[in-house]
Amino acid sequence: MRTGNIFLTLLLGCIVASCGGSDEESGDPFTKTIGSEGGSLDGPLNSKVTVAPGVLKGDTEFSIKLAEEEPENPPFKPVSPFFIFGKEGLKFDKMVTIRVPFDKGQIPVYNQLPDVKIFITGATGSWEELPTTQPGEDDITVSAGTFHFSAAAAGVKTGMEK
Repeated sequence: MRTGNIFLTLLLGCIVASCGGSDEESGDPFTKTIGSEGGSLDGPLNSKVTVAPGVLKGDTEFSIKLAEEEPENPPFKPVSPFFIFGKEGLKFDKMVTIRVPFDKGQIPVYNQLPDVKIFITGATGSWEELPTTQPGEDDITVSAGTFHFSAAAAGVKTGMEK
């Protein structure tokens, strides 16, 4: 009986470890190779990258991970964690779509759901606002097309920036 319990414990540990659930907690990136046929990569906290067929000329490794540190003084109020879409600096001839989750409770009272946008760092390190899908009342994610990868987050412009 004791051997059976040890075996069951080891088996359950292996199953949990193989599910990929530890990636979010450990900070390890979610990765996937996507080719010219297109595809998608699901990342931490319901983040995602979607690549349409024909965007890539060959196999390209994609990654999504939670940023280890938040950038100082972004020009928006973050309503999501910061994500690193990679390979950082990767550029595309056609848009790829990124999806970022957000926390409705973080939206200031003077902002509304349609104010939630995705912001991404540009080549010079400055932040740019991406044209973002309008979240519905029940949505907890927003999506946007981008031509490059870097750090990104959902946020709202506040005060004078609005």
